[in-house]
Amino acid sequence: GEAWAPATSQFTTRTRPTVTGLSRRQGPLGEEVVISGSDFVPDPAQNVVWFGAVRATVISATVNEITVRVPAGAT
Repeated sequence: GEAWAPATSQFTTRTRPTVTGLSRRQGPLGEEVVISGSDFVPDPAQNVVWFGAVRATVISATVNEITVRVPAGAT
């Protein structure tokens, strides 16, 4: 018969993040905005936030808050 080797896989599953609030809805470019919610990734580099078609810089992140800077060209 045929010999079969066991397959190994590693999967990481996450709950989809939920946004529950913003520290402000309007503000000047360069201003910080805090996004409140749950299930964010606590590593700032692993979070992506867009203002219209422009990606914002994520300054800090916890599982419940992400702080971003409003980018130039934000809409």
